[in-house]
Amino acid sequence: MVRNLGTLARELSIAQIQTLLTIKQRLVEMEKLQNQLQTMDAQITQLARSSRTGRGKTGGRKGRGRRRTATLSATTRRRRVGRPAASLKGAARPVLRRGRTTRKAAARVGKGNVIVRRGRGKGGKSLEQTIVDLLKSNAKPMKFPDIKTTILRRKLFKTRSKNFDNVLRRTISSSRVIRRISRGVYNA
Repeated sequence: MVRNLGTLARELSIAQIQTLLTIKQRLVEMEKLQNQLQTMDAQITQLARSSRTGRGKTGGRKGRGRRRTATLSATTRRRRVGRPAASLKGAARPVLRRGRTTRKAAARVGKGNVIVRRGRGKGGKSLEQTIVDLLKSNAKPMKFPDIKTTILRRKLFKTRSKNFDNVLRRTISSSRVIRRISRGVYNA
């Protein structure tokens, strides 16, 4: 870098100084364009991520609009809860925190009570949380049969399912935490 600007100014001609000024102006314009490009690139990557996960501003429900909520007929309510329709009109319905109302749960509930359905794993964990804990405790990814046999042998989750394979596959495939490494191999 030149230490004395006076000597530099004496050595350069007016035409050279004007070209330096135009170069400087172009550099400033290029920096502005580069900043605009970076912001546009960030917006594009954000849009690409949201389209990959299926969630944009609509929350994953593209083009479907608002979800319809309909009032239930008396026969539908009777089938769902297992009580006559007359008792449901004035009575407080059992409130569930997760899942749907079952007949047993509806029979146990008095007025104003809240049913909280917990998982059947040790410590009230859900099946998904049980699988995640199992995969995290194991250092390597596990195959599906290994996951199933470990859960059943250690009695990590209580189930009444006739086909526990289907329940386990459904839970793994719908989970956002459990990742599929290859065919039949999963990791958390």
